[in-house]
Amino acid sequence: MKDLCLVYQKENKTLIKKLVSKLESDGISCWIAPRDYKQEEKESLKSAIEDSRIVVLIIDKNSVSNKEIISGLNISLENKSEIIPFVLEKIDSGLYSDYFFFVYSWVAAYENTFDEAYDLLIEAYEELSGNKKSNKKLNLAKKNKSGQKNQRPIFFAIAAI
Repeated sequence: MKDLCLVYQKENKTLIKKLVSKLESDGISCWIAPRDYKQEEKESLKSAIEDSRIVVLIIDKNSVSNKEIISGLNISLENKSEIIPFVLEKIDSGLYSDYFFFVYSWVAAYENTFDEAYDLLIEAYEELSGNKKSNKKLNLAKKNKSGQKNQRPIFFAIAAI
């Protein structure tokens, strides 16, 4: 079993390579297409999601119409998989409400650096999996920008610029 299955659009391949390299160097195993499965084949994606602890959906403005993202989301919801949305840019709330993300707590980090967004991804991974992979002490109950204290999130939205 892999720690994470990353579902993304081909246009985000450069970011995925950087993200997976960092994750795997920190001891977090990853399923990614096309290295580990054929993203365009539903059964291959389904097997990768079923064989992963957590699914990371790489989301941008085009995700709502991307078949790989939609398929990955649907398979993840059917399997009751833990999901971490990794949001690359500020998106209209309609995308979240269309896919029920508005119901859950999430951490927005679109104005953060890659390293800060990565730290939030690790924090979400550790919280959902119960595995401590990083040496950093991160706290999900920290205050967000509005000053409100976050509850234990079920879904996380992580963003990178």
